[in-house]
Amino acid sequence: GIKLTHTLGKKTFYNIRLDRMHTRYETTAAALRDTTRRYAFGPMLVDEAPLGRWDDSVEAIDGMRMGMHLSTARDSSRVTTLNMRADMTSQIDRHNQLKAGFHFVTNDLNVWYATEHPAIPSSSWDNGYEKSPRRFSAYIQDKVEVEGMIANIGLRADYATANTDWYTVDRYSVFYTGRYKDVFGEVVPQEPAQSHFKFSPRLGVSHPVSVNSKIYFNYGHFYSIPSTSNYFGLQRRWDGGITYMGNPSANWERTIAYELGYDHNLFDTFLIHLAGYYKDVSDQAGIVTYNSVDGSVVYNTTENNNYADIRGFEIKLEKTVGRWMTGWANYNYMVTTSGFIGRRQYYEDPIQSRLYGLQNPYQQRSRARPSVRTNIMFMTPHQWGPKTGGFYPLDNMSLSFFYQWRAGSWVTYNPNNVPGIEENLRWRAYSNCDMRITKDFKAAGMDFGFFMDFTNLFNQKFFNGTAGFDGATDLENYRLSLRLPESPAYDNPVGKDKMGDIRDYMDLPNVESAAYLPPRDIFFGFRVNF
Repeated sequence: GIKLTHTLGKKTFYNIRLDRMHTRYETTAAALRDTTRRYAFGPMLVDEAPLGRWDDSVEAIDGMRMGMHLSTARDSSRVTTLNMRADMTSQIDRHNQLKAGFHFVTNDLNVWYATEHPAIPSSSWDNGYEKSPRRFSAYIQDKVEVEGMIANIGLRADYATANTDWYTVDRYSVFYTGRYKDVFGEVVPQEPAQSHFKFSPRLGVSHPVSVNSKIYFNYGHFYSIPSTSNYFGLQRRWDGGITYMGNPSANWERTIAYELGYDHNLFDTFLIHLAGYYKDVSDQAGIVTYNSVDGSVVYNTTENNNYADIRGFEIKLEKTVGRWMTGWANYNYMVTTSGFIGRRQYYEDPIQSRLYGLQNPYQQRSRARPSVRTNIMFMTPHQWGPKTGGFYPLDNMSLSFFYQWRAGSWVTYNPNNVPGIEENLRWRAYSNCDMRITKDFKAAGMDFGFFMDFTNLFNQKFFNGTAGFDGATDLENYRLSLRLPESPAYDNPVGKDKMGDIRDYMDLPNVESAAYLPPRDIFFGFRVNF
């Protein structure tokens, strides 16, 4: 890469940056296992199992499998990205600072990765493509300053093209079956993928109310481009049938964001921050599945099929300076509503299509999940405390705590399949506290530090999602042991339990080592800065 900054005068300068990144992947099979029995294990000689690749099923004494499904990944991709960016800034007069620029990105993608299994003849779950998508953006922005008020007014333009032709066939076409694997690219009709051009207005205003306070307002449109795998991916199962078909014509996700805030300096020590926000997210990319009548065609693709509506407010108290204590505390109250435009499943069979239409599209209820995060640091000043042999053992020490809490999410528990019941069970609220102790000192012209980190300081037990359950039956047994509020959706005993609660009478996860993570960990060591 190379970067150039050039000043044209007292009021104007520009930056030009050019960089190129090339990445090569080489993922192949691991070496086969050495089956020579030459390692002493007590009175026995054993081979190097479970190390090394072995393609047949092997069971250890306790039933653990030590073969199969190993070393199946293959990747020999080559990816080159070229970035060019230029920006110019000029102070037009005492009230206006103008900034403009452009950004150009080109990608050369020679991607090939697959899953191969020697136990399955001609196996290859492949995903390969050679594409060269392009992106270009330009912007102009004026920073206006008038008697303490600062306003940033800007406009951004984005253009992107997949720069390729793409397959255009019926959603349930026979071309998706394995019968056409070797000639798919030759016989399937193609058309140029759709390009996209977007404008994004931006506005930010900060206005002083007094010498100790200000209000501000931010508004903007923001676009997010899907990943290249969403664009160009094409995956097959072992028989050659397509399981995923990319969509390079997919639209970009758009977020329209608003924020109104107030900041206040209190006693020249604390900063109080209040803000309300709203985000309208549309055209979010999601997975859609198509199912043919006879089941020979079942594949996923990417479409703009969901949306979200996010609103809330936050309160933050911050103390950034101090000899003995600094810290901050933040409370965030956020409500999210989300749903689907269209369906997640499409069926060629009209009966199945009608049945699925009874439950989708589905709009998630507005659910609030407030959260609290706080960080407090206690410290001792430089050269504080008793002095021993030119050394202050108690100075430059710190003790900090980071605490977070978040209300539990909602899930659907409806084993009785009662229509209309959604998100009727809530996870237990999450909380955690971490602690760090440090001691810094200087010696021999260098900075030294001792530290101790405590994660999950109080060793609280929270479920690691559903990882600790030994399959669906184990999870269901846990749910059946919960004492829940009375509902026709289930036949559980009545009580006030939540998902994630731990009681003596419950049928708890069988894989205990993976159920409660993270455990309490203590790390300690020395740090040296030269």
